Amino acid sequence: MHQPRRTTLALTLAAALSAALATLPSPAAAQTAAQPAAAPLRIIVPTPAGGASDAAARALAQGLARLGGRQVLVENRPGASGAIAAKAVLDARPDGQTLLWTLASMSAIPMLQKAPPFQALSDFVPVGTVGRLTFAMLAPADAPWRSAGDYVIWGRGQPNAPTVAWGTLGEMMAAVQFMAATGSRSGAGSRIDATGKFS
Repeated sequence: MHQPRRTTLALTLAAALSAALATLPSPAAAQTAAQPAAAPLRIIVPTPAGGASDAAARALAQGLARLGGRQVLVENRPGASGAIAAKAVLDARPDGQTLLWTLASMSAIPMLQKAPPFQALSDFVPVGTVGRLTFAMLAPADAPWRSAGDYVIWGRGQPNAPTVAWGTLGEMMAAVQFMAATGSRSGAGSRIDATGKFS
């Protein structure tokens, strides 16, 4: 059985950190009898140390430490598209001292796994958005298209579906949304209609 709903912090880039920090409570408000200043706050990050998401989380941790007058620890728990980090937060004491630094794409994990370790909408409480990501389509320099529209038109004229590759769950979701919006095909001839169903 899951513990009461945990706190989650939605992703990620450092460009939005100053705006996010401006909304945080004052040091006086952050210190209560139940949460003494000496108690460290933990931010669980689902990516390895050294990446952009990790760097942004550490920048936020520094701001929280200054504003709250308390230690803020960043713990990296990469793997399983964020499920390992999410489970670590679920298993933590429900005392508000553990935050999950997460990508919005993690909300899809319960829909992609038979026995997901968490339910994004019922096990976590969103705190706020720290940043937003923009995805870009890249192709070889000698590709016969120069825009997403050109790619769609070109792909429809091919006997076999073009290959689309991604490296993360978030990129996969972006690709699926693109294919659904354009009626594009990918891989071995799969097609996604306007409802998001494969055919």
